[in-house]
Amino acid sequence: MGQRVKVFPMKLERMNATKEVQREYKREAVKLVR
Repeated sequence: MGQRVKVFPMKLERMNATKEVQREYKREAVKLVR
């Protein structure tokens, strides 16, 4: 349970940043695919 408490906040931060990151990640992925 100690580890879960530490990981949970990190996941929340990632979900907030994921939306912006996914946009750039998809751009990079498209470049790699083509």
